[in-house]
Amino acid sequence: MPSKNQILATDFAIGLLFLLPTLSFFTVVTEWWAVLAVTGHAAGCMLMLHLCEHGEPRASLAVFSMQLGATIAVTALNAPIAAGMEFALFVGIALGILGYRFVYGVLRPIPDRRVATETRPTSTPSFYR
Repeated sequence: MPSKNQILATDFAIGLLFLLPTLSFFTVVTEWWAVLAVTGHAAGCMLMLHLCEHGEPRASLAVFSMQLGATIAVTALNAPIAAGMEFALFVGIALGILGYRFVYGVLRPIPDRRVATETRPTSTPSFYR
């Protein structure tokens, strides 16, 4: 059964796994749309995590769908920024995961719903029996 420290370590590792390779492969884009895209993806990721951990998974799916649609639309309408959008997507996801887990894990307690989900006993699926 994972403890709260294990949940923190796992989420911070996931965030860093998104962030570090992205920063090593892409140069930092300083154009206004890239900063806006990173901020939007980070905010969307934080909102999705918040909704999932506080009992609103359908609303989280709606946020994901809107974020995906906006990313595809912007990339399709302006093809030269496609590589920058890829950068913005991965950095935004990383910052969203790290930011959310910092707020709900370091500053505030991890939601009970997440702890209960992680500590629920696992059963072997029927096709393995």
